[in-house]
Amino acid sequence: MKKVLALALTAVMALSMAACGGSSAAPAAESKAESSVEETASSVEEAASQVAEAAAETKPADANKELVISYIHSNASIQASISTEIGVKNALKENGWNWTIDVEDAFGDTANLAKLIENAVAKKVDGILIDYADLRSCTNSLKVAKDAGIPVISIDAGYTPNTVCDITSNNYEGAGKNMMYYLEKQGTTGNVIIFDLDISAGCRQRSQVYQAVLNENTGIKLLEYYNVDVNKIQQDVMDAMETFIQKYGVGGEDGITAVLAAWDEAGYAASLVLKQHGYTADDCMVLSQDGHYDVAISYMLDAPDWPLISTVVQKFDTF
Repeated sequence: MKKVLALALTAVMALSMAACGGSSAAPAAESKAESSVEETASSVEEAASQVAEAAAETKPADANKELVISYIHSNASIQASISTEIGVKNALKENGWNWTIDVEDAFGDTANLAKLIENAVAKKVDGILIDYADLRSCTNSLKVAKDAGIPVISIDAGYTPNTVCDITSNNYEGAGKNMMYYLEKQGTTGNVIIFDLDISAGCRQRSQVYQAVLNENTGIKLLEYYNVDVNKIQQDVMDAMETFIQKYGVGGEDGITAVLAAWDEAGYAASLVLKQHGYTADDCMVLSQDGHYDVAISYMLDAPDWPLISTVVQKFDTF
């Protein structure tokens, strides 16, 4: 029942453009955390206005025209990419749009991503869709697409110049809700591990909120910040978690009391290692984001004493 309640409390992430949106109210005891979240979230308001201006200049496509769209995954093995691609294809069917989706995979390599963008331009596609990518090193390739008159739309990648817009959830708000839940469970104390995925703008934003709240609540100690290798997520997290357990122990005054995972796959992998050692959420709780059924919700509902007890649900089909 507690896990079901935790899931219900955190399944509230709303779709927005450039991560703009408000935060829900929190109890007075959590005012420091709420303030940190709001200050971090305010930094995206200028990006939101830039997106709105770019979108206003974009002409709507003819829904009856047969378009060819290049859909480029940052890394197609990530659950979010899989779910989003399904959502895009379902949306085309539901709207009766006879568009061809040409799917490519950059395999987590930004150089490969840049090449795929330029390849799509050479093919003279009608548009380019890129999900969960780090586009900071692809500015030249994006300009090539813009100069060719090919619109580029990113998904949860952060707004980047020479793209039309970035479609995203409010990652700041979602991470804030996770931290509110942390404070409800452990108060302003504890020893935490953060698992981040720096190539993902969404994960970076979530980790920024985690760290902002820790900075305001100095009784919570950050033991380790770990940036995960996107090409071997599960094994990398499991190896790191094993190392951290051996180094710090689990529970008590000095051991690890919580894992803050920027996304579900990392939370799942950390939970596997904790479970293998016989630890439960009472010893070390795991919080993550995305709400994937296979690696998060199913275990929260059905696995006894599973360490992962909270995930913020993201509606990938609405992207």
